[in-house]
Amino acid sequence: MPVVILSIAAAAIRGTAYYMRKRSKLKDGDKDIAKERQREKKIELSRGGSSLPTVVAHILHPEHELYLDFGQTYRCNACLQYGEGKRYRCRGLCGFRVHPNCALSYKMICDLFQTDLQTYAHKYMHPLSIIKDSSDSNCKHCKNKCKDLIRYHCNTCNKMFHLACAVHPTRLLSFLHPNHELELKTRPIDARCNVCYHSGKSNARVYCCKTCKFYVHPDCAIKFQYVKSLIHVDHILVFRPLPSYESAVCKGCNRECKRWRYTCSVCEGVNYHEDCLLRYEIVRSNASLEEVGHLCKRSFVKAFKDGFKDGFKDDFKDDMKEQFHDESVWDLIAQFLEALFS
Repeated sequence: MPVVILSIAAAAIRGTAYYMRKRSKLKDGDKDIAKERQREKKIELSRGGSSLPTVVAHILHPEHELYLDFGQTYRCNACLQYGEGKRYRCRGLCGFRVHPNCALSYKMICDLFQTDLQTYAHKYMHPLSIIKDSSDSNCKHCKNKCKDLIRYHCNTCNKMFHLACAVHPTRLLSFLHPNHELELKTRPIDARCNVCYHSGKSNARVYCCKTCKFYVHPDCAIKFQYVKSLIHVDHILVFRPLPSYESAVCKGCNRECKRWRYTCSVCEGVNYHEDCLLRYEIVRSNASLEEVGHLCKRSFVKAFKDGFKDGFKDDFKDDMKEQFHDESVWDLIAQFLEALFS
């Protein structure tokens, strides 16, 4: 019996030592990522800072254009969180104001789709291509599982990368946490993703704001902020966090919404789980669950609304153009999706 106990203890010690070596190596890599992040910021400053458009159109306020300005504390009409400093504001009497990240969240989706991408995430700088792959592999950059069917791939090294990790290898600006930049770092052992509320692999990187203790997995960071769906045809649904002092019930399954959910921008009490919204779109578009379930997990609810079997109908194209206010964004995503399903 003592021999068995000793062998178990020895195995546990070896496992702990291996774990600590892997974590130490990962944190060493964090230092290199931090240096690259600082280098990127210096380049931005030399060019006059990050360039934001001075005028934008917004799907929640189609009546007027929004202008970039600088102001004191305000409440964003999109995410309902408070902000300070840069904002987009209607110059009329509407009082409509949004964070820059909430005004340009569609651009984040557009930026994910690139051809022959060369990125800091891949140290050999080989060009990466977008592929459809269901293999159970880890992202080479963040070390988390690649759960999404769509990912970047290096044909030379046969390495996989999350869409977010490849395009945003050091930092991320997201409507999920609009007031601060998110940095890619090794996840603290006791931290959970603020979107899915799961911890995931301990020896892996997540986007984080250490000031606010906000953490998000790279695959959870890719969300459509605004969705136009026939499940609630009158108004836009917005992806928002549920405040701790509020309760909400999903109109799709009549169960409690515990964290993030899609909620109507106008009507009170209209809430949907992301999963419930996706199931509705799957049934309506006559697509199989297997065909859609792996495809970017639950992230691209809006992008796959119609056309799974119909070759992308014209009303779907019009819907996409209306959401993005930019035909080039639709063209980029449509070409990619049509290639996948052709």
